[in-house]
Amino acid sequence: MMRDFTADLAARVTALKAADVPAPIQERAAQSVLDWIGVTVAGAAEPAASIARSAGDGGAGPATVLGVHAGAGVQHAALVNGVAAHALDFDDGSGWMLGHPSVAVCPAALAVAEEAGASGEALLVAVVVGTEVAARVGLAMGESHYRRGWHGTGTTGTLAAAGAAGGLLGLDQTGMRVALGLAATQAAGLKAMFGTMAKPLHAGRAAMSGVLAAKLAAGGFTAPLDAIEAEQGLAIESDDFRPEIVEERLGGAWGIENTRFKLHACCGVTHPAIDALRALTTDGLAAGDVEHLVIEGGPLVWRTCQVDRPRSGLEAKFSLRYTAALALCGRPTTPEGFTDEAVGDTEVARLQDRVELREVERPGFGVTLRLRLRDGATLAQEADSAGAVADAGLPAQRTDLTRKFIDLVAPVLGSAGSAALLESVTALPTARTVADVAAGTLPAV
Repeated sequence: MMRDFTADLAARVTALKAADVPAPIQERAAQSVLDWIGVTVAGAAEPAASIARSAGDGGAGPATVLGVHAGAGVQHAALVNGVAAHALDFDDGSGWMLGHPSVAVCPAALAVAEEAGASGEALLVAVVVGTEVAARVGLAMGESHYRRGWHGTGTTGTLAAAGAAGGLLGLDQTGMRVALGLAATQAAGLKAMFGTMAKPLHAGRAAMSGVLAAKLAAGGFTAPLDAIEAEQGLAIESDDFRPEIVEERLGGAWGIENTRFKLHACCGVTHPAIDALRALTTDGLAAGDVEHLVIEGGPLVWRTCQVDRPRSGLEAKFSLRYTAALALCGRPTTPEGFTDEAVGDTEVARLQDRVELREVERPGFGVTLRLRLRDGATLAQEADSAGAVADAGLPAQRTDLTRKFIDLVAPVLGSAGSAALLESVTALPTARTVADVAAGTLPAV
């Protein structure tokens, strides 16, 4: 086991300055913030976000609860914005982290940036730092961490949030090691919570706990300096903690280069099947043609999205049977397809009865679809998670994310408000402060 993993990680991220960040990496961070703000403003109307706002410590402070009000405490804003961002399950993901980086990193970074009066460029560097921590810790922890029932957004995400907040607070290497340790001892999140409001709580608590860890470290609080790899440290949550493979897996890439964005408002594990079935319907397959559909997946798939008969929109996001039926029926897989009312769609419900899930031995999140049609024909289709785009694909990805942003934000802020907010977010790299972005999320009075 690598004995100085925490120290090496802290040294790497505290040394990172804006001048060290290549333009494509800054663009990836900017796109992460764009997508995060969109899903957060839209998610602020969800019951989970509303309850989090009323249940938390709503004391006055310098931070903004996006889409709702300014003047919130930093930790409270991080909590509520994290919950809102993950409430729709429409936010980004990382296969290296095995979780959702931006919903933990961005709420922490924005709240601390508001308090510190940091620039837009500093915010983007903090997002790069936080996502780097997420990827490196996630890779070191390995798939067994996820298989054992831990949700990386809540566990690894807490350390990622601490890294982002600590960077903005100017922690030195020792301070960052302490912050990572304080984050590690707060890291939590169980996959048993999927399909309930407790899942977005993982993101909110990760952001809030990361801010707390960084602030405590800045104030001189103590913690072990090797909390990740220590004998009874974070590594005990993994059966195959192997920090020595991180550099090999990264292959010289930045952590944020593995971030990919969602076009479906449900668990990313369901996306390969959705995309494959959508392609088949585009080629002429109709829902009524399907007599039986088998979805074969490995343990990572089987233990994540096997809600048999969803009773709510939240449960539907974690049902392969429901999402497959939704795709075959041509229903939207944006948030409109995952309301409590949508779950009652009788055509989708009938089609779910023809979907069978089957566990097989295979790694990762890929699936095999086996269809038997009413005319006796059979089809087999392999499907796997789409990878993150290469640098050459960033302009097209920004176009897609801008469209998604407007679709999510315009119903809240109107066309003029959403356009103004988009302009402020686009100007982040040169913005003197993040104030215009935060204020731009608030509806006109």
